[in-house]
Amino acid sequence: MIIMEDKCYWCLTRISRTHSNMSWICDYESSNCDNHPVKYNVNPVLSEDWAPHQTESEVHEIIKRYYYVIKSQKSGKYLREVGDNVVMISKKARSTSRKSAEKVLPHTGSIRRRVYDMIKSNNDYGYTDYELEAVLKSSHQTVSASRRSLVVDNYLVDSGKTRKNQNDNDCIVWITTDYSFGNGMLFADA
Repeated sequence: MIIMEDKCYWCLTRISRTHSNMSWICDYESSNCDNHPVKYNVNPVLSEDWAPHQTESEVHEIIKRYYYVIKSQKSGKYLREVGDNVVMISKKARSTSRKSAEKVLPHTGSIRRRVYDMIKSNNDYGYTDYELEAVLKSSHQTVSASRRSLVVDNYLVDSGKTRKNQNDNDCIVWITTDYSFGNGMLFADA
């Protein structure tokens, strides 16, 4: 087992982890950093009660992301790729919702990709959430959350058309945008 070691940027404590997907822990086996300002926490499913240890490179990446978020908001462009893992959760969400979000987060990129590719494959016709659920054999919550995150990131738009679902209710037909993210680079060293 390879152990990665570094120093916490905020509390200067020696930290380690065995895998890049795991949290950094200190010698006291704690992942909580008492000196960490919560605003530097990019994980959307963590509460504001605590924040993790971070390395200097992670803090620099957060600052770089923040710069590009502000830049993208001003230009109207999105930052995430279709296959990126994304969980959208309310700041007031309960701990059970946060735990569920943490559990599903590593799989959301592939779900987003499947939803996007399905709509793009038949963009002239488009798909409603109900139709996507049937074709992808996924739950309503999974499909609608993934589709919503793609709408927020400007990959999908309302076509202006509706179709009836099994309950004879009108449903929005979603199509892809013609928007392209250039060369696919998310960040460039400035």
